[in-house]
Amino acid sequence: MTCHEQHLLDDHEDDTDAQPPPTYESTTSDPKEKSDTAPVPQPVPQPVPSSDVVDPPGLPSGLPASSAFNRYILAKREHGIVSLNYVINPRAPRTWKAAQWEATLTVLCHDVPRLMREGLFWSVDNIVPEEGFIQAARPESKAIGYSHVRTWILTDKPESRGGHRTPDWVACLEVSTTTIEGLAGFRPKTLTRAHIWKANAWDVHRRPIYNYDSYAPAQNFNCVYDDMPLRGWWPWPRGEDRE
Repeated sequence: MTCHEQHLLDDHEDDTDAQPPPTYESTTSDPKEKSDTAPVPQPVPQPVPSSDVVDPPGLPSGLPASSAFNRYILAKREHGIVSLNYVINPRAPRTWKAAQWEATLTVLCHDVPRLMREGLFWSVDNIVPEEGFIQAARPESKAIGYSHVRTWILTDKPESRGGHRTPDWVACLEVSTTTIEGLAGFRPKTLTRAHIWKANAWDVHRRPIYNYDSYAPAQNFNCVYDDMPLRGWWPWPRGEDRE
């Protein structure tokens, strides 16, 4: 066998090991339409379980600009939160779109159990002068028809704004209305305990300790004092109102 013949034989043996050329159909068909392997099953997303426990709110936008708030934070460092939500008809809170206003009082307090024992009391006398303002409503409030929000700053010692006394609690009252005219004429004295739809409280570790819902009373709880009657603005359980 000549060298040339051996070279041709070697080439033939190499060709037998090589893969055959692709067919026309394989080069033109979409691989997504034709596959030799079964599709891998994808996990089905599971629904996230809902919870009736409300997360603590963030700080109201008006508080960080308040001198009373800043003095309180410097002195107390840690604080629990109490939130009261007011609507015109707390028995039918789903009718917000037809409501003229909605209000939220957010209270920062380093000792929420004390507010339960002694009662949560506030009035127009607790408003800190010269720290109120009006701004555009948040997107979630605009979605249900509110246009603007007015803010009042309150403390248990409104006269302490000069820096001589540190308040035991500081609060932000935010009122949203459908028109700025309605907001200009709104007064905090309009609010009563009968307007409270929801009330919640969290301890200094942001753990929920109190819940009240006028629309779902079976969900009411007080993890601190159970069924002990509470006074002042606490809506449940009700106690004798004396300061």
